[in-house]
Amino acid sequence: KVRVSPVAYWRHRSDHFLLDRNNPSFYENYHLTDIQGLQLNLSWKTGRVFHTVGVDMRSENILSNNLGFPAANPVPIKGTDSLFYNLQYGRTNYAWFQEHNVRWGRWYFSGGLMLNWNTAYATHPALFPGLEVSFDLRPGIRLFANINRSLHLPTFTDLFYTDPVNQGNTQLRANRMMAVEGGWKMPADQTDANITLFHNSGHDLIDWIWSFETRRFSPLNLSD
Repeated sequence: KVRVSPVAYWRHRSDHFLLDRNNPSFYENYHLTDIQGLQLNLSWKTGRVFHTVGVDMRSENILSNNLGFPAANPVPIKGTDSLFYNLQYGRTNYAWFQEHNVRWGRWYFSGGLMLNWNTAYATHPALFPGLEVSFDLRPGIRLFANINRSLHLPTFTDLFYTDPVNQGNTQLRANRMMAVEGGWKMPADQTDANITLFHNSGHDLIDWIWSFETRRFSPLNLSD
């Protein structure tokens, strides 16, 4: 009656960037990232309604010589003589979500929401709802409309990246968006056709802006 879907993952990645291969000491970055996650989904059906409920945890961590805050215990970089990962950063994201889908004749309704909390923005937990409605004009032709609220966290590059012409910004806030979309879809075996109109709006949008004072690009939160 109830389907339980657990997921666990770990991605370990090492990266070495050289600006000039023939002169490594001119400019080079070393990064070591670890991303771990756990997720549990429960799904079941009652009458015409299909339900999904779940929880999700994702941890993102980096050791680097360019991205992050000063590390209390620098880690030697393998394959080098005297270089260290002397910077580090980490954050963890927790989410609870649910979604409910129902088909009624030619109509299809889908609604859900997610409660999200990130340790980097601990004072700003957020609720993200979404709703979609569609109608089958005939088999293979569908009209649809949806509205969703979403979140985009600054990347590690946005927060910390530094070079002669770029400077990250550790004071960046998360970007929150509202998206409204509607249109027409015609899926087929050989060709898919669709027409979509959309409107996206948000606040604290993140964009890299040139500063004539510092002579560098830096990311800023645009008001809207």
